[in-house]
Parts: sequence; C-alpha cells; structure tokens
Amino acid sequence: MMVGKTVATLQRNVLNDLQDILGVKNFKWVNRQQGELYILGRRVHAVGASSEEAEARIRGVTLAGALCDEANLYPRSFFAQLMARLSVPGAQCFCNCNPDSPFHWFYTDYITNDAITNKKVWHFLLDDNPNLDPEYITSLKQMYTGMFYRRFILGEWCVAEGAIYDMFDKDTHVVNEIPEIPKFGEILIGCDYGTSTVMSWSMFYRTPEGVYYKISEYFYDARKEKKQKTDQEFFEDFKRWASKWSYLKLLVYVDPSASSWITLLQRDAAHFEVVKADNDVINGIRVVGSKLSSKQLFFHESCKNTIQEYPNYMWDPQKQSSGVDKPIKIDDHAVDSDRYVIYTRETHGLSGVYNVRA
Repeated sequence: MMVGKTVATLQRNVLNDLQDILGVKNFKWVNRQQGELYILGRRVHAVGASSEEAEARIRGVTLAGALCDEANLYPRSFFAQLMARLSVPGAQCFCNCNPDSPFHWFYTDYITNDAITNKKVWHFLLDDNPNLDPEYITSLKQMYTGMFYRRFILGEWCVAEGAIYDMFDKDTHVVNEIPEIPKFGEILIGCDYGTSTVMSWSMFYRTPEGVYYKISEYFYDARKEKKQKTDQEFFEDFKRWASKWSYLKLLVYVDPSASSWITLLQRDAAHFEVVKADNDVINGIRVVGSKLSSKQLFFHESCKNTIQEYPNYMWDPQKQSSGVDKPIKIDDHAVDSDRYVIYTRETHGLSGVYNVRA
C-alpha cells in the first residue's frame, strides 16, 4: 500500500517520479478509480488518508509493506490501523514527513517511543539533497523565520509559541507611499466576514514581481460601534470603498463559509470576480510569513487595524498540549483577510480553481 493525504498528492509527490524512473513497462495502473496498480509486478493499492473515515477503508486488508508520504498529516486512527495490517512476515513501513509539534501523535507514539525497538529514524536537511540547486536552498533559508525555519530548514520538532509573525517589523513593512498602479494592475481584495463581530476587507496591489502592497483596509467592529449592519448595508459600503478601482475587474477572495456574502457579491459580477478563498490556516500563515521575511509584503500607514494586529497575532499555547498548531482567535480579522488573498493567489494563481462560479 502507498498512502498520501490524498491520492492526488501521492501522485504528485511520489507516483509521477516513480513512473518516470521505472517506465511504463514496470509501472501500470490497473484501476485508477480503485487506486490499484502494479509496480515491478507487485500489486499496490494507492490510498488517501485525509479524514477519520479512511481508517475503515483498510480494515481487513493484508499487507506486505507500506509507503507513507507526509505521514503526520494522517488521522491517528488510520496510521494505527495501517500498522495492524502489516501482517506478512518481514513487512516494513517507510514514512516521510516534515517536522511538526513535539506533542504530535506521530512524534510521541512512534518516533520517540522507546518501546518500539525495530525502527530506524533518519533526519535529513535541505543540504543533504544533491538534486537541489544551491541558490534555491539559500532562497528557502532566507524565506523562513521562527518556528517555520526550525521545522522546514533545521528539521526540528518544535512548539509553535509566541508571536506568529515575529518577522513583522513596523519600520520595514509599513510605508507611506505605494507604487504607481498601472491601468491593468492586479487589484486583489480579501474578505473576512462577520456581522455580529468584525467585518474586515483588505485591498492589495500585487506587482508583476509578486510584491504585495496593502493599499486600503475596511474594518467595522459591531461590538465597538454597538450597531450591527446587514449584508446589504455592507454591500453598499463595499461598492463605495472599491469605487476608486471601478474601471478594473476586481478579484475578491472571500471567507469560504460566508455563503450569503458570496451570493451578494456575485450579483455585481460586472465589477467583481468572486473567489472562494483557500482557508488552509497553517500553510497560509507560512506563505504570508515568507512574504514578510523576503520583503515582498508591505502595508500603507493608513491601514491602522492591520498594523496593530500583525505583532499581536499569537499561537495558542493551550492547543499545543494536544499537538495542534492554532492561532488564538482574538484580533485576527485583518490578518485573516490578508491571508485569504495572499495564500490563495500564490497557491492557485489566477487559474480559477477556487472560482465559485465555475
């Protein structure tokens, strides 16, 4: 059995390269829909383990071996069931992963569990890979700071603690001028939706080189104002706020759970292209942090709430005891609306993958 978080990620990370190495003669899909293939004459099952339901799909199978790509992304129950299925004498399981929290189940139950004696653990660094260009390695090292540097560069299982964007520096990242925006410039808007709490919108100009300038923010806190607004009232505010760029078609990345707000924005499709944002919090934080570290993300001084949130956005220490990296859900509205734009644009481009009208 070969396992990935999804079969698609397994295909990208492992199977495509394996097929190129072995050739079609030694690598043959029998049933793609069922995930069955033959590699060097051996029947192999390709399985995705993205949820707890995956555990039930492998009950009863008898395995002679397994390969697990990014094993720490699977549910604990799935991996435990997989270990119980390796019943053929001499069966082995090979796993790879990037480091996570030292409280993560894969680290505590397997890597550092001294009761398991028939195991081998390897620790590889970027510099150990002979196929990586030295300039690429250098650029990655410059991109990461803090927890992400320790995990992705040094390969350490470390706790996410303190300030999330510890690389944010007001003197560096806050500017009083922005570049001139050309007629066909890329204007991107992020929306973090809230009616009883905070409605936060972020407007960015993205340069052709991939540098982001936050040129404007909208921030309405219903608790402070002691008045809630309806979606229609917010929509009128949105049109006025974005009217300066009405000659352009604006790309609007929306909180994926805000279905009513998405529907309302779609009514003005002539001006707004609505995109359901990719809300992968941890990877989103990583990408935003990389932009800050590489000086590719700046904020106009008028974005007061944004500038206040970045240095005060913190990891939740209580979640760490269960091995979970999670931000404290306080004062996170502007940083969330920023993340919707930057992570979705950088990860999915303008391909329309997350376009809700597609």
